[in-house]
Amino acid sequence: MISILGQIASDEDAQALREQGMNVASPGDVRAALAEETGDNINVEISSPGGNVVAGSEIYSMLRASGKHITVNVTGIAASAASVIATAGDEVLISPTAQIMIHNARLADGTQTDDTRVVSESLANAYALKSNLSRDEITYLMENETYITAGQAVKYGFADGFMFNDDDPAIVAELKTEDKKMDPEKKTNPEEQPKTGNDDLTKVLQDILAELKGIHADMSAKKDEADDKDKQPAPKQETAPTAFNQETISAIATAVANALV
Repeated sequence: MISILGQIASDEDAQALREQGMNVASPGDVRAALAEETGDNINVEISSPGGNVVAGSEIYSMLRASGKHITVNVTGIAASAASVIATAGDEVLISPTAQIMIHNARLADGTQTDDTRVVSESLANAYALKSNLSRDEITYLMENETYITAGQAVKYGFADGFMFNDDDPAIVAELKTEDKKMDPEKKTNPEEQPKTGNDDLTKVLQDILAELKGIHADMSAKKDEADDKDKQPAPKQETAPTAFNQETISAIATAVANALV
């Protein structure tokens, strides 16, 4: 068995990281392990948060080019570069408790550039070759740094089955449920959006606007009535504080209307 555990690193960085006590998998490690495999079937265990994307691509390519039947077992998480490696398997099995995470390539500070976008497009090739998703769906998941459950991994085609308990009712139910994770056309998913209270705020503002418009109309009508009575003083307004004259009410109404745009 070939184990890919811990951070994915280049051969140059692997030794220094090990000296810091980190679990590391590098292309050299996988190359050496492949050389020791004599059978036609190779099991690859993956539990990794990812790491160096170029090193991940090297490992993916080595596994694909090995000429062996590769069975990948995702036991913990196959994230970022490790998710690319996972798709190299002829058969990919995932633990019911494991996840796959895919996202766009980024620089160390988290930013994206034209170069990292090219890298992301290249990584998407691996997902497109393995999964049953469209390119737009893959792009959407990558842009939104998506964590994929075991059931979703099988449903999307990132995995071919479960390591065990593949007939568990709860997991089967997840495979059959309507997918709520993706909406690449609208770039949003209303069913998963947390309630922020914006809808309630909009309703309150709309009610305030309607009330202000009513007050404004009432004040205008009473002003016209006063003018018709030879400019007699208008009766005291009970519907609004005296500090709010007609111009103030109009200004407030305009501000509320702009807030609703």
